[in-house]
Amino acid sequence: MKKILSIIGLAVFILFMAAGIFLIFNFDNVLRAMLQYSANASTREYFAGSIRLSTVHLDQTLRLHMLHAEGYLQTRAGPVKIQIRSMDSLDPVTHLLFQKAFRFHFEGAKPAVSPREGLQGNAVVVTGRKGFVELTSDVVGMNLEDITWFNPENLAGSSGRMTGTITFKTTYQEETSFRMALDVKEPGGNLQARFFELLRPYLPQLGSNANFHALTNSLSLVNYRKASLQMYSVDSDKMKVHFHILVPEYNLNLNVNVEIRTDEKNYFFKLAQMMGFVEVKSQ
Repeated sequence: MKKILSIIGLAVFILFMAAGIFLIFNFDNVLRAMLQYSANASTREYFAGSIRLSTVHLDQTLRLHMLHAEGYLQTRAGPVKIQIRSMDSLDPVTHLLFQKAFRFHFEGAKPAVSPREGLQGNAVVVTGRKGFVELTSDVVGMNLEDITWFNPENLAGSSGRMTGTITFKTTYQEETSFRMALDVKEPGGNLQARFFELLRPYLPQLGSNANFHALTNSLSLVNYRKASLQMYSVDSDKMKVHFHILVPEYNLNLNVNVEIRTDEKNYFFKLAQMMGFVEVKSQ
């Protein structure tokens, strides 16, 4: 009996040693698999389990470094490949265990088809019941043509260099705040004339405006000098939108102010569905 127990004990010891050696030499791969699983579990509504991480490394200071991540955002127009070039944590991962702020910096977040820089920014993660995730990003290189997938019918052929900021925060209690400010400065760019038809319900004062009628009846691309879009949350189920665009050819200086409400508190996800950024399919 003692001999059997000794053999079992030796086998368990060898198993643990083998597991330890495996983890030592494959730690980064194991960590990558764990982070990939976590990322897919927390974003399944948006990416349908498609997120893939290429390289993950934990340095001697326990700071995390990642090179290239990608996933397919589920949109009404079909899956759109999104990628992030790099992500580096500014704090050791132990901050997550002790519910301290875990900060990281990311670069090159964009649709994969875009040759431009995309977004870069910082994020903060705090775990626990008082935890939250807060994202702040700058649009450092993105053109309107990079987002034609959002609404191909009305944005095909569009152009204009965008700059701006996007901030997003969600708490453990699922309270969400969002703010986006985007600008296309002079010399502006082009838009499909049919795009302006989308604004008609919000501009009743232009019902008899001959220039606006001529613009919306055109079948060509229209040049605009500058444009801006601001969106920000007011309440857990309400968001305000302001859109401004200057079209010299038709002598139009348009300003649209809209308040968007949803019946449910998770307005950000509902708004993403309404705008076509996310397509939820029944299981």
